[in-house]
Amino acid sequence: MPNMQRMRLADASLIYHLREMMEANGWTTGNYEVKDAYPDNLAEITKFPVLTVQTLSVDAKPIQIGSKSTMNVTWAIDIFAKTDGQRDDVAQLLWDELLDAQLNIYDFNNGFPATLGDYTGISTLGTINFESINMSVIEPETFTDTIAEKHHTLVVVSGYMSVD
Repeated sequence: MPNMQRMRLADASLIYHLREMMEANGWTTGNYEVKDAYPDNLAEITKFPVLTVQTLSVDAKPIQIGSKSTMNVTWAIDIFAKTDGQRDDVAQLLWDELLDAQLNIYDFNNGFPATLGDYTGISTLGTINFESINMSVIEPETFTDTIAEKHHTLVVVSGYMSVD
């Protein structure tokens, strides 16, 4: 399987994990969003919080460890919230959930889970081991009336992706 296809599956696995994290901490489906990539227009965000996942960098030289290929990967997770308090609560959840965490990379090529968190019948391709987290509150020089711009945090997580 090409590395870019593995990266897309790793992104999808991270998105599903973040959805599970939100639901396990009191957010219900429809009251938050987890998206693939930064929104095109922040003014169109109408429900909060919104988390977006983007791959920032991938080490282009995989390291072979045993039968697995390992790559260093960095993701950006943007949090757009309605208030500073909501932003800080979600950022703390991310910090607690991802610091030193290990996530499975699922092979979603044959479908996604029917129920969030139930991966029965979906094979795993490897793992993501997070090793560092950097969190920055984004404060534009001048605020507009866009709520998402006012209460925005960038969380950068790095780790090793180990795939079969």
